[in-house]
Amino acid sequence: MHPEPNAVWQTTAQSLADRATGCLWALAGTRAIAYLHTRGLSDATIRTAGLGYNPADRWIPRAAFGLAVAPDGPRTVAIPRGITIPWAIGGSLWKLFVRTPAHPRADGSPWAKYHQLPGSGNAPWGIDAVQRGTPVMLCEGIFDALAVNQEAGDLITPIVTGTTGARRVRWIARLAQASLVLLSFDADRGGDQPTDYWRAVLPHTRIWRAYYDDPAAMLATPGMVRGWVEAGLAA
Repeated sequence: MHPEPNAVWQTTAQSLADRATGCLWALAGTRAIAYLHTRGLSDATIRTAGLGYNPADRWIPRAAFGLAVAPDGPRTVAIPRGITIPWAIGGSLWKLFVRTPAHPRADGSPWAKYHQLPGSGNAPWGIDAVQRGTPVMLCEGIFDALAVNQEAGDLITPIVTGTTGARRVRWIARLAQASLVLLSFDADRGGDQPTDYWRAVLPHTRIWRAYYDDPAAMLATPGMVRGWVEAGLAA
């Protein structure tokens, strides 16, 4: 994975993200908005995060993203139907994910649940918001971070590192400025490995698992996410 996308990729991916955002709020995106509402996300959260909707599977030449074509490699970038999730740092787009509904590719094989566009960079979502001397929470997924930001963004800064991403000096140094780092990865084997890693490299960490499932799931119970964050900060 590239440390930072090339300029051509950023321009093309940003254009895609902008069109998808417009589509989300148009008639074609009403089902997508309904889905996001079922996840407990408010319209303000959806808009602030720049979420969008790509209404159909698409294939765009790799050259349009400034990506090389290997002799035996793919010549297009696949963009499946689904919710688009942009990750921006310093005003530039670094990643573009698509949360895909269950549907097959043209060849019958399944799309990944979260499809990352080739050429995306390696960076944590939300890192720009980290302030020296204030608490942050490391989450596994984007919907977890959006849930925390919506309900308790005035108390803590949620960051998405995934399970293996963001392990670069640049991001570690930024996260090390936090007064406290709550490690809130999923309570399963996939979440144990990043928990162990971040405990070893960051000061002032505390393991703080969700009461059940993950922070996004807790949105179904009013007040639970905020109460959980308050308890984590006070523990």
